[in-house]
Amino acid sequence: IAGVLFKVEEGATMPENKYYTDSFWAGDSRVYVLKKSGLKQISEDNLTEPLDAFENLQKDSPISNCISADDDFVLNKKQIIFEEPIVLITATDGIFGYLPTPFHFEYYLLATLHHPLVCNVEMWQEILTIALEMITGDDMSLSLITLGYGNDLMNLKIATLERLIELKQNYIKPMAIEKEDIRQNLWDSYKEMYYTI
Repeated sequence: IAGVLFKVEEGATMPENKYYTDSFWAGDSRVYVLKKSGLKQISEDNLTEPLDAFENLQKDSPISNCISADDDFVLNKKQIIFEEPIVLITATDGIFGYLPTPFHFEYYLLATLHHPLVCNVEMWQEILTIALEMITGDDMSLSLITLGYGNDLMNLKIATLERLIELKQNYIKPMAIEKEDIRQNLWDSYKEMYYTI
């Protein structure tokens, strides 16, 4: 399970809002936040081996903390206050577990958001679902909410366009290079930002 509760403290203007978040999870379902600077993983995977998000794509460690009626489990929690517009995301491992790298999840989110046919949230949902269904080998569940962008999807598109360009140029395009260690090198570059909230 993964979820997030939030409260908005309204400032004098929308850019002065504060967003209080209480994330909770067990297992390897995740809570993320998408900021202007990129996607960050809030939750910490409960795995039997201490693997990072990229290593676990290759080794698929068993879960160390699973919600069950038969065994004890712990609901992990993390509180964070954000002072900028954000997108809160919860996702099961079927969403991100079949992608080549963790940065591909951010790319799928932003590339589908900026698809020429996307003019409303429903169309974004449809195109993102189609894109993820083409690569996943599991059931999948994703929820997201935008905070601080108003009711206009165009505000989110404008705020994330520069990040999409940076992501494509620095991470997605270099993946076309046929070098064995390129994914590891790109992940090493992406990882610091990904884990820094």
